[in-house]
Order: sequence, then structure tokens, then C-alpha cells
Amino acid sequence: MTREEARNAILKAVRLALKNESINFDDNTDLIEQGVLDSLDGMVFLLELSTITGKDFPEESPGQSLREQGFFKVDKLIEYLAS
Repeated sequence: MTREEARNAILKAVRLALKNESINFDDNTDLIEQGVLDSLDGMVFLLELSTITGKDFPEESPGQSLREQGFFKVDKLIEYLAS
């Protein structure tokens, strides 16, 4: 997957999770910290993104949530999906 494909998949997953086609953000956005997603929307988003890309996300490790691992930062997600 290219970086552009990853970026488009993230945008599509956010829009599906929020049921809002007008949502936009840039590569420096932290989807939780900047209020694009709340914690419940975040889980729906990751499920949508996994379905779209076929890429699984790691289990939350003890003491470190997916949020703490940076999986709601767009630039980290692009890197993860493009790898």
C-alpha cells in the first residue's frame, strides 16, 4: 500500500466511523487528541480501517493502549499501513 492509499483509507474509515462525509484532517492530526474521534469512535474507526486495508492492529499491551502507542496519529497510521 502506498502512502496515498493509506491516507485515503484512513479518511474513508474516519468518515464511515462518524457517518460524516465532510470530515477532513492533515497528516499531523492526532484523531483523539484533536477531537475528531472520541474513544468509542476510535474503536469503530480501527475496525473500519482494518476491514478496508486487511491490516490488523496490535493488541493493547499491558499499560499501553493503542492511543498511547500512537495509533490515532495520522502520520503513524500512514507509516504502519504503508509498511
